[in-house]
Amino acid sequence: MNIDELAWNNDRVDHIAEHEVDPEEVWEVCIGNHWARREGKKRFRVYGQTKTGRYLFVVLERMSAGKFMPITARDMTEGEKRQFRRIKK
Repeated sequence: MNIDELAWNNDRVDHIAEHEVDPEEVWEVCIGNHWARREGKKRFRVYGQTKTGRYLFVVLERMSAGKFMPITARDMTEGEKRQFRRIKK
C-alpha cells in the first residue's frame, strides 16, 4: 500500500493521544514495513512497527491516491503482534 501523505485534523491527533500514540509514530508505521487490509471502500487496517520497535495498529481512510486521513491508532494486542510477525517473516 502506497502512503505518500497523512492528512491530520486536531480531533484525530487528540484521539490517538488518548492511546498514547504520537502522529510521528503513525507516519513511521505507514512508511515502514507494514501489513494492510482493506475494510470497506475507503478504510484500511494497517499493522506495523515504529523505529523504536513499538507495534501499532492504525486505521486510515483513503482521501485520494496516496493520501490518507488517520482515524485511530493504538498498540497492537498480543494476538495482533503474533499474526503480524507470522505474516512479515
